[in-house]
Amino acid sequence: MSVDPRIPERNRLLAALDREGFTGAYLAVGGLNRLFQEAPGLADADSSAALGRVILSGRFSREHQAFFLYRAAADILVSLLDGGGHEKSPPTLQILDAVLETTQGHPHRAAAEAVGALPLSISGPAVPETPGGGEPVIGWRAFLDHAGIPGAMTTGIAGRSLILAKPGTDEVLAVKLARPEDRPESLCRESVWADLIGARRHRFCGRFDIPRPQPVMGRRLFRLSRPPAPRAGSTPLHPGGFAAAFWVHREYFTYPNSHHPEQALPEARFLDILCRNALLLGQLSGMGVLHTAPIPLFHNRIQRTRRSDLGVYEWHRGGRLDRWLFSCRYPNFGVTGVRDFEHFSSLNGSVRGLYRAIGTQLLGLLLVAGSYFRNKQPDRFGFDPGGRPVDVRHLFDPPLLDALVRGIFSHFYEGFVGRAYLGSHRLRTQGLVDRLIEEMGVDRHMEEILRTADQDRMSDEAFRAHLLGRGLDAAGIAGLRKGARDIVLHTGPHLGGFNQQISLPELIHFLETAAAICIAHRFAAARRLPLRSG
Repeated sequence: MSVDPRIPERNRLLAALDREGFTGAYLAVGGLNRLFQEAPGLADADSSAALGRVILSGRFSREHQAFFLYRAAADILVSLLDGGGHEKSPPTLQILDAVLETTQGHPHRAAAEAVGALPLSISGPAVPETPGGGEPVIGWRAFLDHAGIPGAMTTGIAGRSLILAKPGTDEVLAVKLARPEDRPESLCRESVWADLIGARRHRFCGRFDIPRPQPVMGRRLFRLSRPPAPRAGSTPLHPGGFAAAFWVHREYFTYPNSHHPEQALPEARFLDILCRNALLLGQLSGMGVLHTAPIPLFHNRIQRTRRSDLGVYEWHRGGRLDRWLFSCRYPNFGVTGVRDFEHFSSLNGSVRGLYRAIGTQLLGLLLVAGSYFRNKQPDRFGFDPGGRPVDVRHLFDPPLLDALVRGIFSHFYEGFVGRAYLGSHRLRTQGLVDRLIEEMGVDRHMEEILRTADQDRMSDEAFRAHLLGRGLDAAGIAGLRKGARDIVLHTGPHLGGFNQQISLPELIHFLETAAAICIAHRFAAARRLPLRSG
């Protein structure tokens, strides 16, 4: 049996990984990548170990281009895991697990993003097109008769939804009204998703009350010619009167972290609800159904109209998180399970989108967990009378927050991977919990800057309304001229200074680890690779 003449070259490159400086190691990684692409059989356990040492040692972390070296090494490990066969894959998976669990900074991010690109056989459901036009028009009284609701019923309001009780049952009819800035088709899309998920209800564990659409003349989307007059200060409605209706349980609008202290849930029930929703989101993600907005998250809300990303928060970039506590006020999950299906997206394409979506869902759950403690005293935020940041760290219960962090991850993992997480003692949460309390419990970052470029995009009326909505009074506004200068507003608490990095990098690190572990272990389960239990 002849010996492959490229083996000496492989051994030379592997030795260079341990001996050479940054440039030599970078060139060696590139050489190994080319060699293994030409001859995958040359990769062995020593190859995985040598590449793992480059990342685990962190000896190049101070180099300006270190991330690219670590990412190149991690990409090779991932390719070996994907194509290495039953003998080579388990040790490679263990190396990647070790990198995710023990490294920080560039090595960690590089490995997490590489693992996040592992190929998974997940494809979401095909979502039928929801073209607009031809919506039936119906009056309010006629709609009530059509839905079988007594005409004299009192109308309740939750956000932009009109709530009608059905006598003798626990159901209510939620009539969701489009706002001026909404695309009416999104309401129709939510109805389509409700039917798609409803057809799969048998696949979910625990309570998940899926809304049932109430069509009008066979159409999901309709127009109300004379909807009830909105209450003072409520959200303006679309001039076309577009609406969609859904039957839901009366607890659908019960929020787990209510900012009304008298509605606060007991700790054990709050923990149960967040863990159950984490499980549901994991199961949905495993089916290729991604919830893109468990809570509305932004980097800078004010810059939404002039940013290509619309100001939406991209956690993997690690930027400042805008008005985190306000974002948690009405989460899109609660007592009845996951809700607001208009934010569902079907996974059909890049697996990298899955890695980022997992992180977004976990981030929303973790932020809501933190808000539960702050909402014990919801009026305490900002600065105290002496101008110092409000400090309410005493409201947090560290053991409960630790149980929430662990429970959220382990339940999402179980829903996504399809088995219990067996490495709970390796999930280092104590340092994260301490930092969550430090940053969520002290309002150090309150500033938002209204740039002149954003002011110029506003009408005079919108400029005044924006400032009033941010806490300025009429006297304070009178001295400000639109577009004259940047205006500093106190709109937080935020996590990080304006246009700076997040003040909780430990949270981003945790999301990188959690999302990558979920994907790696789902991959391993599909390939029947052994996973470490300790």
